[in-house]
Amino acid sequence: MKTNLLLLALLTLGCLYLHGQNPYGYQGHRLYLQYNFGASVNLIGNKPENPTALPYLNRFHDLSLNYCLNRHWVAGIHGMYSRDVADIEYTSAHIFDSRKTYTPFRTTEVGIQFYRFINDLNAPLGTYLNVGLGMAITELDGTVRASVITEAANWWNSTHQETVFSYTQTRPYLSPMLRLGIGTQHLIGNHLMINVAGQLGLNLAWIHERRVATDIFSDDNIDSSEMTSNEDLESLTKSATQSRISFKNFYHFRLGIGYLF
Repeated sequence: MKTNLLLLALLTLGCLYLHGQNPYGYQGHRLYLQYNFGASVNLIGNKPENPTALPYLNRFHDLSLNYCLNRHWVAGIHGMYSRDVADIEYTSAHIFDSRKTYTPFRTTEVGIQFYRFINDLNAPLGTYLNVGLGMAITELDGTVRASVITEAANWWNSTHQETVFSYTQTRPYLSPMLRLGIGTQHLIGNHLMINVAGQLGLNLAWIHERRVATDIFSDDNIDSSEMTSNEDLESLTKSATQSRISFKNFYHFRLGIGYLF
């Protein structure tokens, strides 16, 4: 009898203990799908279609699948898509003739994200910090063309000859991305979540490119806008595109909706 009572007491204590433990996720729901719309004001560079226009909005679409690892940590995979236009500035090798051409492009990023929830609520609810690594894959929409003055015997009376260079992308540009953010998630009902966040993004390929371009002792110094060949146009196009990716991703705000499974 005493043995049975002891076993019953231990079983009761065990049940109370397990009942008192907070399960991962919300009511045991650990997996959730989330869509985020991101936007930021373009602080550097104006809209190419209208150079005198006010700064415009950079826009992003992000879809992620996330899983609660424990009470405080969430891991996820995500894909992000955006479109933009890079402006390519260049000069002639013969006279000072500054010009500009544009190339539209689209970027798809895939990566992983980790979220650390920093309040007493179980993940994925409440305030969080996040860090992520991704690879941005950028494709140009078409062939880039640029005309330059190749002969200027009488430049003072506009007698000159122009040559058109062209460049067609054969491989996408790859940009490793480091992302840092802070946000908060709140529940609507038992399954829907609202996410509000801010995020910084660093284009590691552009950072490396700028370090090399400004190194006067490097053979790969590319900090020049002079165009004399198709290869120059290729180099300037890649540099301008990476710069645009960097500036538009430097910061953005996001609003999202998620569904807990």
